[in-house]
Amino acid sequence: MAESIDPQEQALHEMLPDYLNGHAPADVASRIAARLEHDPHWAADADWLGEIRTAIEAEAAGMDPAAGLAELHRRLERPGFWRRCCRRLALPALAPVAITALASLCIGQAWLLWQQAAPADQLRWRSVPGAVAPPASLRVQFLPTASMAQVAAALEQAQAGIVAGPLPDHGYLLDAADPPAALQSLRASGVVAAASLASAPGAQ
Repeated sequence: MAESIDPQEQALHEMLPDYLNGHAPADVASRIAARLEHDPHWAADADWLGEIRTAIEAEAAGMDPAAGLAELHRRLERPGFWRRCCRRLALPALAPVAITALASLCIGQAWLLWQQAAPADQLRWRSVPGAVAPPASLRVQFLPTASMAQVAAALEQAQAGIVAGPLPDHGYLLDAADPPAALQSLRASGVVAAASLASAPGAQ
């Protein structure tokens, strides 16, 4: 019989990628830091996530910065890549978080490789199960052929930043200083397939 996992402990464990990305709330961060210091299993999982990040950096380094978002998604969705990097997916403690959290962490990491000139808070990644996403004012789908540089330019022009994504439909949630103006700017950017104001807080 499989060992039962405490729901609160599982929820905390699902925040580990967020913690490693520096996005965990202070109270959660302190609890995770204590686990990492005293629990070898937590420390091993953190090391594993570090290996995933390194593998993604290597994958992204070989990609043309002008490539579209669709190519980035394809590269990170290849079964062979995940078989090489995620040999521990079968572990019960990691099963709930492995694909969604790691894919989000990795896509964010890959994107950020080409955003060194962008404001540090322009791109934020919160697609982790159990995490509370920041307020989102817009929902956007970029054209698959849009390059990462084009998307970054459109976001800068609209004064908007990504707060979550990619979603199952490859859409993204954005926060903007002036949502109506940002919506108009994004629709005129030439790199957006669909854009709308978020219908509710978090736009879940």
